[in-house]
Amino acid sequence: MPRIKVYAIGGMMEDLYRRARHRVERSPRLSKYEDIIFADWSEWDDHLRWVISGSESEIEEWAKQIKEDSDG
Repeated sequence: MPRIKVYAIGGMMEDLYRRARHRVERSPRLSKYEDIIFADWSEWDDHLRWVISGSESEIEEWAKQIKEDSDG
């Protein structure tokens, strides 16, 4: 999955990205899915807001499902 480039983001989007990154890096449950969480998803700003405010268990379950689907 392609990763979004930090330098390609500006203003409000950069703040959302920074806050989401901070949350994921601090969470042992989420950090193991960093590549999935920060892939180039559609509706990127809404995705980042969800990563910032969603429950860890919900995000973790979503990431597990994405991983299982991509592993075959």
